[in-house]
Parts: sequence; C-alpha cells; structure tokens
Amino acid sequence: MSSNVHGYVALLLHAHIPYVRHHKAEITLEERWFFEAVVDSYLPLIEMMDRLLEEGVPFALTLSLSPPLLAMLEDTGLQKRLRKHLASLCELSQREVIRLWGHADFGPTARLYADHYHRLLALYDRLRGDLIGKFRSLRSSGCLELITCAATHAFLPLVKNDAALRAQLEAAVQEFRRHFGSAPAGIWLPECGYTPALEPHLQALGLRYFVVDAHAFAASGASTSYPLRTPNGACAYARDLEAGAQVWSAESGYPSDPDYREYYRDIGFDLGRSGGAEWEYLKPYVLPDGARVHTGFKYHRVTGMGDAKAPYHPALAAQKAQQHAEHFVASRVAQLRR
Repeated sequence: MSSNVHGYVALLLHAHIPYVRHHKAEITLEERWFFEAVVDSYLPLIEMMDRLLEEGVPFALTLSLSPPLLAMLEDTGLQKRLRKHLASLCELSQREVIRLWGHADFGPTARLYADHYHRLLALYDRLRGDLIGKFRSLRSSGCLELITCAATHAFLPLVKNDAALRAQLEAAVQEFRRHFGSAPAGIWLPECGYTPALEPHLQALGLRYFVVDAHAFAASGASTSYPLRTPNGACAYARDLEAGAQVWSAESGYPSDPDYREYYRDIGFDLGRSGGAEWEYLKPYVLPDGARVHTGFKYHRVTGMGDAKAPYHPALAAQKAQQHAEHFVASRVAQLRR
C-alpha cells in the first residue's frame, strides 16, 4: 500500500425484487416494478461497467443478487415481456420526440430519452436477455464480486425455527452455485437483520462475511470503520451512516438537489387528466385496465418542496452529478484520515 492510502472503501449494491411473476396474459402492476428495476438500474449498471472496461478504468464493485430476482431474470417468459416493454419505451420515446418537437425545455430531454431507451434495447438484444450470463462474465473479469441474499428475502431474526433459518441460507447458496458455478463468499442479510443463530449456518455454508446496519456495531461498542470478526469466524461489515446519508437521504443527501430529476412527475400521471386526445395517446403505455403508472418519461426537476416544478435539464444534472461524485470521494478520503 502506498504511503498516501489510508484505507479502503467497499462499494456494495443490493439488488432484490419480490417474486412478482404472474400467469396472466396481460402485464400487471407488480411486473412493471420488475421491468422498471431492470430498465432503470440493472441495464444502466451493466452499460456503465462495460464502458469502464472498454476505457481501461479499473474499478471494483460488490453486487448482491437475491434468489427471487435471479429466478425472474432467468424466466424466459419474463424476458420476452421485458423485451416487449423496452420496445414499447422506444416507441413512446419516438412519439415524445414528435409531440415535444420545438419545445425549448422538454424537447431536448425527449430526444435524450429516445437515445437512452434505444441504446438499452440494443444492449438487451446483444445479451439476448441473459443478464445473469452478463453478470457472470463481469464477475470473471475480476471487477465485480457477486454475493447472495436469503432465499425469500425473509427478515432472519424473526425466523425462529432453526431448520427454516438453515433453509433460507442453504437454498440461497445452492441457487447462487447453480447460476455462477461456485459458492458465494458473502451474503447481504435481508434488511441487514442479524441474529447470533445465523453463525453456525454461515460457517457450515462457507459464507465468510455479511452486512449489518451500523446500530448493530454500536450495541457491541465496536467501531464501524473496520469489519468485526464474529465468534464463528465470519466478518460483519456495517453500513456506513455518513456515506449512506449522502447517497440515499432525501433530506440531507444528493437526491434532494433541485437540479435532479423529479421521479414523481411522470407523463403517466400528468397527461390526459381530463381524457380526450391526450389520454388516447397515453393509454397504450399504462396498464391494460387503464390504471396509471410511471412510464419513465419525466420532464421536471426536484426544484423544491411543493407541486410547482421547474423543467429538468439533463446537462445541469450531469454537471451536478460530477460535483457530487467529487464531493463523495473527498468525503471518503477525509473519513479515512479521521
């Protein structure tokens, strides 16, 4: 380690969606949650990692993939529905470019959406819908570590039956091995819920580390600045409160910045409130029964409290994201020095 390095920061992302597959022919609200997670999180994450590899930028991430999420990513029926959803987003994006042509504030954002969704569809087609295979490939590159989560994302401290507790962990390890060819080294405990009853099962299954919330360390009097080895040998890592607040908190963190996109202002709710031509335009892109949902097309920024929202400008948001990234890195360096 060079003299100017004071420690390490572990970037760990947790990926989970409840099992929402339906046998109905029509798309359901719950399946839209799954599609949104893939389109807004997992595909952009893959795209980013591919870009970093192409540019020769070294990086290291850890990603937990829950068994329910893996089951849905593997499902060929859901893969076909997801591909259809991406094609629908591309279609709507083209229509949005036409609808907002010449609009000084919204027109450029509409074109950005069109480029974005067409790029994601092309990526999905290159992967042939196999995101699991892509994660396996990224894992082989050495830049991505994959870990597991409990079988049904159960809050384990409330699982009082020891056999059921073992089954939650054993099934998770088996599924991980089936998809990735080897057992996971670590586990994201659902909701970071820990109980000492986990210890013998973690040891028996070769799970060498897990993640808990910071208050678990506070109760033991230990510092969250380094992992804590438990009596059975596994290492506990505590989520860092300072870093977590910066990237997560809607009150004090980066997400509350007025230049960022406002999630809750979506054309799925803004257009066609009185029916008419606007509603007919929107209708093919909401649920089959006409229930409104988030479409992904949002043209306003956080701005501030209240309903009045200013137009969203992607260039300003990108500039602010760069500033926040630099602030985040500087904050971690200062934290390590402390």
